[in-house]
Amino acid sequence: SFSFPGGKKYNYPIMFDIACTTVAGGKLEMALRNGEEIPYGWVVDENGQDTHDPRKFFMDGCGLTSFGGHKGYVLSVLLEIMSGILPGAAYGNAIGTRVSRIFPGDPPGLKENVGHLFIVVDIGQFRPIDDIQNDLDEYLDKIKGSRAAEGRKIIIPGELEAQACAARSESAYSINPKIGEELLQVAVNYGYVPEGSTVESLFEKCK
Repeated sequence: SFSFPGGKKYNYPIMFDIACTTVAGGKLEMALRNGEEIPYGWVVDENGQDTHDPRKFFMDGCGLTSFGGHKGYVLSVLLEIMSGILPGAAYGNAIGTRVSRIFPGDPPGLKENVGHLFIVVDIGQFRPIDDIQNDLDEYLDKIKGSRAAEGRKIIIPGELEAQACAARSESAYSINPKIGEELLQVAVNYGYVPEGSTVESLFEKCK
């Protein structure tokens, strides 16, 4: 994940946040919760073969495929060293999942024990921030002014997220019904809302 402060004209952060796999593990979790199959190319089974079964991701000897072949694989190794090995957190198959016991008979999951590494750079130490913002706006203008393929438009990294944030600030949020029900049950268990509450009441409570 990478984020750079915005300019004056493009005043939202320039952001990049991806998994080093073909798809993020969260997509497997959602497919599992919804009882859906997954496309070939996302996960390999214990024999290294493509599978439609999202549950294979959470089984020994199976795993997500890397994006970009060996490039995604190397990036994932380097990043796991920095965010798992360096802080002394779990790594590889020792990282627990968030989806144990979704189905009756599922074994309890390991503790997640996910590690992180944060690096913060004061860009003002390089040169005046005003100059950086002016150059950034000029650079992004050039990107936006490039010729796009027919029927397509050029999006700056972080632009869609900025638009979504603005839209959600003015209107309602959307949430997967299954996730909403699980959040509601957690809220009830911890006494945040009383028994008989609805998912909508969670949002009312947040206001």
